[in-house]
Amino acid sequence: MTLTNLAVVLQEIIFQGQLDLIREYLRRFWEAAEDVGIRLEGRVALRSAGFRI
Repeated sequence: MTLTNLAVVLQEIIFQGQLDLIREYLRRFWEAAEDVGIRLEGRVALRSAGFRI
């Protein structure tokens, strides 16, 4: 799976109103995670306390 495909899947999850569930799963994996989103270029962006991807 490429990051572009991941961005499309995440966009659909957001559209379905399930982003809170994804945030919860992300925090289980990475405790410092605050948010996940999509950049206009089709990439996935992660944000945590003091760290950005």
